[in-house]
Amino acid sequence: MINFKKGPALSLHQVNYVGAPDSGNSTDIVSGMVVRVTADGTVAIGSTGTLANDKNSLFGFAINNQSAGDVIESGVIGVYALDGASVIETDHAAATINSGNYPIGHALGVNTSGQVVSVDPATYAGKIIGWVEGIRVLPGKVNTTVSLTNQVTQEATGRSFTYQSNVTMLGVKLAS
Repeated sequence: MINFKKGPALSLHQVNYVGAPDSGNSTDIVSGMVVRVTADGTVAIGSTGTLANDKNSLFGFAINNQSAGDVIESGVIGVYALDGASVIETDHAAATINSGNYPIGHALGVNTSGQVVSVDPATYAGKIIGWVEGIRVLPGKVNTTVSLTNQVTQEATGRSFTYQSNVTMLGVKLAS
């Protein structure tokens, strides 16, 4: 999930980059993940793991899910760039989002899964994507699949549903 909290990026309609989702991704890109636009124009999840390999990539946050109808129809996914001025909120963090794992003002990087990680700038070899601005809980949606058993035929079937739940969000003051 992604939320634009303040700065020039106050709308999900603002897209800095677009690119085809990288077919080499082992998982789908999800809104709020940190992604990189590679030299060939594709959008891949997270860091490659080394700054030398990432230096020719543009980093940002995915605005849509790869499985969204607009993305499937157009063949491209929108990315909001690290603009140095906005605060975005994401729930894609490597550790549980709390003040112990993400103290305010602490530097943030990205892992190879597109999750935000708390880092020490003196020893971190990757791209600093921003700093912790705050933590808050927002209403969001949770998708759940349950297995039900037909009491007459004893046949098991899976049913999916979505319900309203609270989502803990990490506020990120974006680097440039």
